[in-house]
This record gives sequence, C-alpha cells and structure tokens, in this order.
Amino acid sequence: MKISKIAFRNIKRNKRRSILSGSAIAAATMVIVLMFSMINGMLTDIEWNVTSYATGHVRVRNIEYDKNEMFNPLHLNIPEAKKLTEEIDAIPETVIVAPRIMFPGIVYKGEDSYKMQGVGVDFAKEVEFQKLEEHILQGEIPETGKNEVVMGYGLAEKMGLSIGDKFTVLTSTVYRGSNGMTFTIAGIMNFVISGMNTTTFLAPIDRVQRLVKAGNAVTELLIKIPDGDNTKTAAAAVQLVLDKGGNSELIAKPFQELSFTYFWIELARSIYDIMALVFFILASSVIVNTTMMVIFERMKEIGTIGAMGMTGGEIQKLFFLEAFYIGLIGALVGVILGIGMTIPLSIYGIDFSASMEGIDFDISNIIYPKLSFRSTVFVYIYSAAVSSLATILPTRKAAHIEPVEALRST
Repeated sequence: MKISKIAFRNIKRNKRRSILSGSAIAAATMVIVLMFSMINGMLTDIEWNVTSYATGHVRVRNIEYDKNEMFNPLHLNIPEAKKLTEEIDAIPETVIVAPRIMFPGIVYKGEDSYKMQGVGVDFAKEVEFQKLEEHILQGEIPETGKNEVVMGYGLAEKMGLSIGDKFTVLTSTVYRGSNGMTFTIAGIMNFVISGMNTTTFLAPIDRVQRLVKAGNAVTELLIKIPDGDNTKTAAAAVQLVLDKGGNSELIAKPFQELSFTYFWIELARSIYDIMALVFFILASSVIVNTTMMVIFERMKEIGTIGAMGMTGGEIQKLFFLEAFYIGLIGALVGVILGIGMTIPLSIYGIDFSASMEGIDFDISNIIYPKLSFRSTVFVYIYSAAVSSLATILPTRKAAHIEPVEALRST
C-alpha cells in the first residue's frame, strides 16, 4: 500500500487527534492572518493621515520655512498661490492641489485662555482631499467669504462652544504684528487623528489671508497624486513648474523626504514588523509543539510499524505526509476564518478611541484591518510548511529507536 494512502487512513482513523492537531494549526493561522490585516490597516491609515493632514504626497513650501516652522514664519510664504495652484493642477501627475495657511491662535474667554491651531483651507478642495464631509458631526462646511469655521469637537467642548457660537481668535500677521478676527462655528468635526480634536479648527482660506494680512499668499501647497508610490516623479514635475515660473525660493518635496512625518511611518512599520515576528514565533511554537506532541504520543505505533518491516525513511515519510495533509487542511480553515473575521472588521473598524484619547499621533481612532492577498497566501504556505517540517526531528529520532524499545514506551 502506498505511504500516502496509509497517511490518509491514519488521519481518518484517529479523527479526534487529527481534529485537535488541525484546530491548533487553524487557530495559529487565523491569528496570523488577523495580525497581518491589522498591521496592513494601521500602516495604510498612518500613511493616509500623514498625506491628508500634514504633507500630501508632495508638499510645496518656501525653502526656508521648515527651518523656522516653530516661529510661525508667515512671511516665508508662497506668493500668488492661486496662479501657481492652477499651473500645478494642470500637471498630469497630480490630482488635487490644496492650498493651506497654518497659524497658531489664542482665544481669551473671561479669565481663561485657549491656545489652538488654525488652518486656512479651500473647503472645495478639502472635501475631496481629506474626505471632510465624512467627519462633520454637527452643522455644515463653512462657505468661502464668510467668517465661519469647523472646529474639533474636543476644542469646542473645552471652550463651551456649539453651533452658531462666536469666538475671537488673536494671531500674528505676515508683518509680525497682531490681528484678530471673530468667527462663527458652522460645524463641529471629529478629526480622525485624536490629538487634532482638542487643538484644531479650519477656516476659509480667503478669510485667513485677510486675518494674517497675507494677500494672495499661502504657507504651503499639498498635492495628492494618482499613484502614491510615484511621489518622486511627481515632485520633480512640480519642481519643474516652480523653476519655470521663477519661483527659486520654493521647493517641492515628496513626503518620504519630509523626515519627521516619514520617520513616524517607518517607525510604525518597524514596530509592526516586530509585532508580526512575535506572533509568528508564538503561532509557530503552537504548531510545532502540537505536531511534536502527537508524534511522541505515537511511539508504540512507530514501534509496531517498524516491527512490521517499515524502514526508518518510510516512517519519516509517513508522519511527514500526515502532518502535511493536516497542515494543509488546518491552515486553509485558519485562513478562511481569518478572512471571515477580517472582512466585517474592515467594514466597521475597531474603535480605539478610549485608548487613543490624549495621544498626539498620526493614527486614527478607528482602525480598519486590510487584507493582503500576498501576505495571506504566504501565511497559508508558511503554516502548512511549519506543521510538516516540525515532524522531521522527532520522527527521525523515533525511526532509529529499536521497535522493542518503542513498544515499551508509554
């Protein structure tokens, strides 16, 4: 009888043992699939947040702005931004060009003062750029030309403000003087980055230009492109437009070269790789221990088939095939379960709001796991391979034991 048929017969004959072994492999595989999906979802989330709120895929600024950013250098700006935005918009490599003005502000309310981060934006662009409408909790998006804002819900609560309330923000201008403007709250927003909800409000860029006396200038242009992996080519195309227009003081950089933000993405990637490795080790130990335990429990069986004339090599092959078949089935079940659990989570997400409260990090309160076909196939092959290879050492040792000794083992 062929060894493969004997392996199948042994699996069917010892259903309880086979189910227990396969269940351990399935559970370990399911956990790895879920972990990989979580890691993939987190990395996708961080990159989207960075490119939507901080840098775009490509960012245009004054070449000296980054060095002086902590001093709010509004004078290091992009003049005639509207014309430049239209020129960059015409580049095939770009999709959206969003002008912004970043400015710190302070509000005095009675004896209390509140520091905040204001952002002047073109709301028509931001609706697509950062999916703005999806995050409005109350009210509506402000209209261009009106002194209206959308404010993070945490900041509104802290200041005791709601829809329709007014506040006067004070800030410095391009000329280093002071100026103030009264805004009405048109909308309350839930930013996906928890830290922004207690610090940030968005206002129409034309009103902010008037507030900071910037004329037609903005502090930065954020650009999104069709292919997020082709940022360097897009940055080069944007830089060419800048150079042709005589804007030698401006520089276009892909977000990977913006050290601070890209550092967080790379740090997150390294952390998640370590987490994945730990889960791989834990899952592998479960699979290996289960497989080895099954083999050592079958010493009498090994002694019996050895006494019947099966060689050591044939015994090894038999147990390898048994583990291989159980591994294939168990890993398949684990992958199916992992996918089945990931799909609804990828739709509804996992809410980390409580644990992320007060943490200023570029990750959303709700994480949506994301399946990767490549990693899922890898996990399946890996789990089946580990369960099969785990039989080699114990069966090799057992196959060289004399049948009489094997039959005496308990």
